[in-house]
This record gives sequence, structure tokens and C-alpha cells, in this order.
Amino acid sequence: MQFRVWLEEQEDWYDSWQEEVEAAQGIQQITAALEKWKATNIREADYLVKQILLFNINREPYVITDFNSPDPQTAREFIQDLSWSNRYWEYLPDNNFSKEFWDGVARGSILYHGTDEEGWEGIQRDKMIGCMDKTRGMSNRSVGCAVFTSHNYETTEYYYDIVLQIDLGAMKADRYMPDVEREPDVEEAESLSSIAHAIGLEDWEPEVEQGMDYETIIIHGNIPIKYIKNLSN
Repeated sequence: MQFRVWLEEQEDWYDSWQEEVEAAQGIQQITAALEKWKATNIREADYLVKQILLFNINREPYVITDFNSPDPQTAREFIQDLSWSNRYWEYLPDNNFSKEFWDGVARGSILYHGTDEEGWEGIQRDKMIGCMDKTRGMSNRSVGCAVFTSHNYETTEYYYDIVLQIDLGAMKADRYMPDVEREPDVEEAESLSSIAHAIGLEDWEPEVEQGMDYETIIIHGNIPIKYIKNLSN
């Protein structure tokens, strides 16, 4: 009986601070309401391009994103909603991964591509690794025509009979730099991790579709044979 009474008191207390914060207008009124209800660590999120108010109630981290119609969410609910709605990109600075990737390519930079005997014969015949419109999972079904490569030789060798080395340095020297991207699921996971870190969820672990690899680089263009070396010969 005592536990039930305590639980009802906790629920009433929770409803009371929620109602008062939701009735506030603007960040100053919201902050005042939070301070009244003994919220701690009230602050604005760093790094994110959208203004977010962070605070703790009973050691639970919360966020408020709308200061005209505040609706406090736990930090974990907020991250989960961003994942479901695919709106995480709204909170992050613009990032041109392809440009950053090629800016970091130097002489001797390489990637690996796996294939089989039939695939290698086709590459020699066509004088290139031709981009193909196929996917390896639900999350990258919209990638389009591309060549899947990896930074990791061991992983490529594990899954394929033939490992091809792609000379990125030579491609850049010839000013042939097709657009590149990461696995969409990996990109989302890292973006959500950045937001989670910014709002204080240090222990949040993103979910990545099985088979997706953080070492994968997706190249949107053919790879001429002049940049390819068969390491399995």
C-alpha cells in the first residue's frame, strides 16, 4: 500500500512539472519553470545547428526543442524519434563527405574491391570495374549505381576469392574523383551518435543493419583498369 501511495505521488509530481513547463513561453520562462522544479544541468546543446535545451530531472536527461510549445522528452526518446523519422540531419552541420574524403587522399592511398573469377574476367574485358545498381541490405537499397569498396583488406579477402587494389592516389592525380559515400546505415548511426553525445547520452549505442561495415566506401563511378591491381595473382 505504501508503495502505491509513493508511486501516485511520483506520478502527480511528474505531471505537475510537465504541465508547468509546457505552459511556459520562450526559453526564459521555460528555464524559470525548470529551476522552480529543481531541474539540474540546464544548458543549451553545443555543436548542433538547431537550438536544444537540455536539463536533468531526477538524474534523467531531457530535451526541449520547441520553445513556443515546449514538450519535454527524455533524451533517449528524442534520439529514437530522430531515428524513426530520419530527421537527424536537421540537427547537424552540413557535411560534404565526398569532398572531405578526396581531400584526405594522398599518394599511395588505396581501397580494396572483392570479386570472383567471373567478375575479374568481366573487369578485364570491360577495362574497368563497372558500377552496378544493386544492394546488400534494406538500408542501402537506394544507393543506385555504385562500386562497393573497403579500407580493410582482411574483410575483403574473407568474403571474396579475388581482392583488387584500387589506387586512389593515382585517380586523384588524374583528377578523376567520382562522388563517394558511406553505407547509409553507418552514416545514420554515426550522425545519431554525434547528436547523442551532444545531448549527454554517452552510453547510447546505435543500431546498424547486419552486414553493414564502417570500413565500406561506396564509389559512384566506374573504376578504370589502369587504377586496379589484382592482389590474388
